[in-house]
Amino acid sequence: MARGELPPWTWRSPVQVLTCATRTAAQRSIRSPHARHARNLPAGIQEGWRVDSRLKNAGMTEGAPLCLASIACGSKLAGMRTRNAHSRCGPAVLFAATITFALTTLGGMTMALTVSSTAFKQGAEIPKQYTCEGQDVSPALSWNGAPANTKSLVLIADDPDAPVGTWVHWVVYDLAGDSTGLPQGVPASDTLAGGGKQGTNDFRKTGYGGPCPPPGKPHRYFFKLYALDAPTNLKPRATKAEVLRAIEGHVLAQAELMGTYKR
Repeated sequence: MARGELPPWTWRSPVQVLTCATRTAAQRSIRSPHARHARNLPAGIQEGWRVDSRLKNAGMTEGAPLCLASIACGSKLAGMRTRNAHSRCGPAVLFAATITFALTTLGGMTMALTVSSTAFKQGAEIPKQYTCEGQDVSPALSWNGAPANTKSLVLIADDPDAPVGTWVHWVVYDLAGDSTGLPQGVPASDTLAGGGKQGTNDFRKTGYGGPCPPPGKPHRYFFKLYALDAPTNLKPRATKAEVLRAIEGHVLAQAELMGTYKR
């Protein structure tokens, strides 16, 4: 068996699998904001937050498996290579070790902001009903992964392939920070029922104006979503340029969905 490896039996128990992490994760836990939770754990578990020097002394290499349960039970790192390392652990200690590992690992993960539609997939053709050749209604959109401190959201839809330059099709702003989408067929009103305002598009109308390219090659249509740390406080019917100026320095995250259309 290579130095620093765990024996095969370690992976036979689901509890043992859940309570095993890498050296990198263990080191990160020392710096993690969740380390404050260690003060409320049994002394054996607290030892799991101070493993860096012991790992080095044991000759563990970067990324080598580290079992928090064995440390929680007070066994030395060398004891990980024996079945006794886990036999000494009671259910409560193993559970606490599992929670510690979850806080350490998941605490550093951040979900990315995403936007999608049931009307079309990323990079796919936008159905005719959402264009000037159809009903010209807005597609349903949904999003998730906005940062926790998001106070408002902005949505801008435009066509960078228009012959006269980027053509703005939709401007929506001051959507509630905890909102998760827009339904199909948003009415062309200054304000939205669930919160939010609509701006003026390049058709010189309020609300959504669907794809309407000249005959020829497909155009790309980008639905861009911005998560902000503050509302814009703009009045309804603002232009894309005015909204972009208002959100400068306030963007926490952004995402986009692109569809195509040609005539």
